[in-house]
Amino acid sequence: MREKNYRVNVDYEECYVAFIDVLGFKEKVFGEKSEDDLSFYFSTVLGFLDVLDLVDGEDDINFFVISDSIIITAPLLAAEFNGANNQCNKIKSLKKFLVSISRMQAQLALNNFWTRGGVSKGKVFIDKAKNVIAGPALVSAYRLESEIAKYPRVIVDPKIAEYCEFAMLQDFIEAVNGGRLYEYFSEPRSMNDYSSLLFDWRMLEEMNMPFDRDTHLFVDYVGSLANVNGTNLVKKIAENIILGLYKDLNYFSKYNWLKSYVSFITCYRLKCHNFNGDVLNPVRRLLQKA
Repeated sequence: MREKNYRVNVDYEECYVAFIDVLGFKEKVFGEKSEDDLSFYFSTVLGFLDVLDLVDGEDDINFFVISDSIIITAPLLAAEFNGANNQCNKIKSLKKFLVSISRMQAQLALNNFWTRGGVSKGKVFIDKAKNVIAGPALVSAYRLESEIAKYPRVIVDPKIAEYCEFAMLQDFIEAVNGGRLYEYFSEPRSMNDYSSLLFDWRMLEEMNMPFDRDTHLFVDYVGSLANVNGTNLVKKIAENIILGLYKDLNYFSKYNWLKSYVSFITCYRLKCHNFNGDVLNPVRRLLQKA
């Protein structure tokens, strides 16, 4: 009998890596609506590949789903990063990666699945044929999720700002949040108004509201939704938060952080952007009463 070849030659490549965990997954598995919940979860996550178009071919995107853990990698395309627009190209590709993660977070949150994770960059080895993935960047992303994130949010590694040639994190946030993504995606305008991919801590200067600055960078998926076309979606997320806030004391601190986050974004949009008060004011009052 011929022996199988189990030899693996590790060859690292530079990638963006996201490690994302779904909170409360065990309860979903053993819940009364387990099959419906899991069907929706896997359908949403696997459909997420359709918008993860950082590179031209989907073969370059690697995507692993292991129960409640999601790993996404996308190679850094050195060939695109040469010349005068080096920094712009890096920001452009990072935006596409982050907007896809933001969309997945939002879609899952709308159906009461809450995600915590980390995004890093660096060396990763991937062998899809043998189902192997390993490397420093994966470990960094996992540690951001397990040790730093704490709450339902996706932390972005500050070293990505250095890679994108920014010395100051605020300048990096402004560059990532600046402009529109219309030229990058062939979808209706309402789906691309992602002007708030990263939470901008300068908002605290304009608002007299408590919100603990306990990390540098995280994906602002509620801020992305809280635009002219997404206020009703923010209301649905707020309702899901209220439903979970006192359901299980083991998750109270996480839901309480979500409540503070959504409250802050809602009040900021009402005060500074004059957004749809007919929808956002009831959201604000709902969260204040909780």
